[in-house]
Amino acid sequence: MERLSVVELEREADAFRAAARTTPGIDHFCSATDWMCAAYDAWESDLEPWIWRGEAGYAAFLREEVQQRVALTPFDRMWGYSCPLVGADALQLAGEFADTLATHPEQWELLVVTGLQEGSPLWTALLIELHRNHTMGLGQPQQRWQASLTGGFDGFLSRRTSKLRREWARMERRASERGVTFETGAGDASALFTRVLAVEDKSWKADAQTGLHIEEMHDFYAALLPRLHARGGLRLLFARLDGEDIGYILGGVNGDEYRGLQFSFDNRLRELGIGNLLQLAEIRRLCDENFSLYDLGIDIDYKERWADERVETATLVVRK
Repeated sequence: MERLSVVELEREADAFRAAARTTPGIDHFCSATDWMCAAYDAWESDLEPWIWRGEAGYAAFLREEVQQRVALTPFDRMWGYSCPLVGADALQLAGEFADTLATHPEQWELLVVTGLQEGSPLWTALLIELHRNHTMGLGQPQQRWQASLTGGFDGFLSRRTSKLRREWARMERRASERGVTFETGAGDASALFTRVLAVEDKSWKADAQTGLHIEEMHDFYAALLPRLHARGGLRLLFARLDGEDIGYILGGVNGDEYRGLQFSFDNRLRELGIGNLLQLAEIRRLCDENFSLYDLGIDIDYKERWADERVETATLVVRK
């Protein structure tokens, strides 16, 4: 495998994203460079990148000290959604990576690989390649919800309860009567982020000092939005009333999969169900554009009624 810098990795963002998209059993959006490099810029730029490109794919880690050991950890250390190894041929990728670890034994003592589905080809290949000479264990798992968009919007609705469908229909009628409209975000990334923050200021998150009001979250999304915007991977929809933004839903895409990221709304209009309306409007758009999957992200109770499946990924911890 050939060593790369972060700058070189970003130059190969399209190839890395394609490799992530073809890796089974991982979060295809969060395992791409948009998410990873935004995390690096926001929080981790003082750490040494440990990035390699091989014939079968990529390995992207950071070197740091963990429990007095030199550790290779993923770029996404806050949530652990991203998988640091991407490539369609799991066995070849794991073999190349194991050889790289063996060739540079002085550069690591502990290895942390997040975002792996147990039993997936990459999970199995890593166990095969690493179990002989290393001690292996499990770290904290991560859960997220996913909804299939098979069958379009009618297909999505058919997998929800009749009670929920009636509730959503009433919300849409009431909002339409009040004059609520929806528009896609247009303009440069900085202007769009300013609009998003203005909505956050009117939401319950402002009083709770959560969401994008948290400094580290603000810094992460300030780094993520321009990357998504530059490659046409940003999805941003605003709800509007009387000429003002009253809500937004923000996501990103990799291939035909959509990853939900953030949404918020004016807390004074809570009774209109703006959050639900934004979700429905975005799902309609995704179905019209033939997206196959809506990944709702982190496991929060309200997401279950929107989703079809809860996906769990594991963290593999490897010691010499």
